[in-house]
Amino acid sequence: MITASQVELISIGVLGVAFSRALLLFREAPFGFLDMIYTVRGVILAQTVLSLPLVAALTAAAVQAVPGALLDQARALGARRRQVWWLALREARVGVFAAGIAALGSSLSEVGAVVLVGGNITGQTQTLASAVLVEVSAGDYGRAVALGLILLGLILVIAAVLTVAQQGRARLALRRAS
Repeated sequence: MITASQVELISIGVLGVAFSRALLLFREAPFGFLDMIYTVRGVILAQTVLSLPLVAALTAAAVQAVPGALLDQARALGARRRQVWWLALREARVGVFAAGIAALGSSLSEVGAVVLVGGNITGQTQTLASAVLVEVSAGDYGRAVALGLILLGLILVIAAVLTVAQQGRARLALRRAS
């Protein structure tokens, strides 16, 4: 029997392949008239579409971890559906924030969508991750390692800043509660 997490993992892979190969952007594809192939807009769209299943899966897991009794209590006190939904999302904020961090890290390190949709055009649609690919292909391993370290550093700095922001919000909430 296939579990929900396996379906989510399969959907991430299938969506990425289907999106980047044919469904949207190539000139003969259904959305080819949008003329987004080999453009920065196309790369941004591809990265967004590839990150959405990750965000959805991690957010769903975080929301499912919210105690049902809390949501039941909110309903018993007269909360409407939207208010209960907002409460669940707010209570799962650490997991939702983690989903955002994971999606950002995934987007920054993605190479396939950039190469297929953006064409990896130097100075236009090339990202740090795809530049590493080019340097390795050219045999310039020193430059590839340097670019990889820059990319890794960038991801670590962004993750650290977002984590500090997340922890700051948690501390602020604890101060308000006490």
